[in-house]
Amino acid sequence: MDAIDKMDFGGDFTVEEQDNGNLVYMPKNPETGIILYPGGMVTAYIPLMEACASRNIACVLVEMPFNLAVFDMDAADGI
Repeated sequence: MDAIDKMDFGGDFTVEEQDNGNLVYMPKNPETGIILYPGGMVTAYIPLMEACASRNIACVLVEMPFNLAVFDMDAADGI
């Protein structure tokens, strides 16, 4: 989580890396949510997740083997 620790979020939301590796941006009062499947560099999704969470959209970046969704296409089933 080194890259995340260095980001200046400036919004009313929390950022958590869960035990299962999922990265969660949770606004104080979420209105809806989005689940992202990574394709490569996970840090590339941080600006999008920050922007969504700032607009009351809960975001979950699902941990994938080798950061490729083709290895676990059903990863979001438990979210």
